[in-house]
Amino acid sequence: MDRRSSSPEDDVSDEPEATIFGNADDIRHIPPSTDDAPTPLSEMELARLQAERNKVAAQLAILTNRYTTFRAELDGPAIRRLEAIISLESELVRQKRKLLDQSASTEEEEDAATTGRLVICSALQASWRGLERSSRARGCRLDVAAKFISFHHEYECLVSWLVAKTRLLASTDELDLDLTGVVHLQRRLLGWPADLARLYSRLDKAQETAARLKHCLRREAGPRRDLRLASSEWRAADQDLDEIQLWLRRMQRIAASTDTRPQNLLDAQRTLGEHQQLWAEIMARQTEFNRLLSCGRQVVSERPLYKQPSKAAVTTTIQDTEMGNKTQEELGDSQELDEANKPYADLNDRLNSLEEGWTELGRIWQDRQEALQLNHAYQVSLVAVRASEF
Repeated sequence: MDRRSSSPEDDVSDEPEATIFGNADDIRHIPPSTDDAPTPLSEMELARLQAERNKVAAQLAILTNRYTTFRAELDGPAIRRLEAIISLESELVRQKRKLLDQSASTEEEEDAATTGRLVICSALQASWRGLERSSRARGCRLDVAAKFISFHHEYECLVSWLVAKTRLLASTDELDLDLTGVVHLQRRLLGWPADLARLYSRLDKAQETAARLKHCLRREAGPRRDLRLASSEWRAADQDLDEIQLWLRRMQRIAASTDTRPQNLLDAQRTLGEHQQLWAEIMARQTEFNRLLSCGRQVVSERPLYKQPSKAAVTTTIQDTEMGNKTQEELGDSQELDEANKPYADLNDRLNSLEEGWTELGRIWQDRQEALQLNHAYQVSLVAVRASEF
């Protein structure tokens, strides 16, 4: 692990037994010479890393303060206003029965008004649940970022300590075997048992911290896949899909417009050669097409199908409607699930369209190829017949 270029995503390993520092027993095998020892960080590099870490920590503190203020507003006045709106809507629904003794026109108008209010209330609750989910995810990421800053600081200190101890132990090779050398050796190794005990304790603590951070990252992996469709990398891939879709349509038009009835042998040979060059151009894009298709299929196969829980305070039963005993919470979760899956469904439709377009292009080219070959054979036989007449 590179202590200067590590990232949270790079720390996640698929093997459960993998750790940041490896096995603690490896520390006992200290290199016998300075050539095999790790290179310690210079004071200038340590100062630079410390300045970068302090800058990131300051930015994180600002973001954390903004998030704390936002959470206080969200959990206080905002939730109370939402509860008041939902309570009022529930009261209006319960009072609907009292208005049924009026005229039919009034009843129809009241039904339309009630339905409109229910739709608005349902949309409001869906927006609230989305905001609550995003807020919780942002808070979790800020907490993980703070833990990573602390972990990297501890990691750098531990590595520097190990390098210093390794250098110190390697320097004992220069001592003589006389009494003076033994005395110097004892002085240099004074306190090593206690230092090694602290080292193993710090290693165990660092490994536990790394395991917890890895668990946090894996727990966030599912919801964060939703951001893949909105990421800059995927937008670039989406543009590639648009480009190859236009290219497929253009190649289909070119292949379909090929003249399959040349009037002489030279035209037949020229047309057949141009058609084969068209196939070479198609095959040149096959690798790129397969790569984009595979990437898109992987994104679709990993779509997160989940239902987020919402607060009980924003749950209310819709009465006297065609929705039966369903609650607004269940309907809102269903709408959120549909909205979350909509980009994946659209992507899957585009991939199916591309695959069908590629198959159709191959079919069109093959049909024209067979027709051109038949015409070429006909022109060859026609030339042979004319030659035999002379």
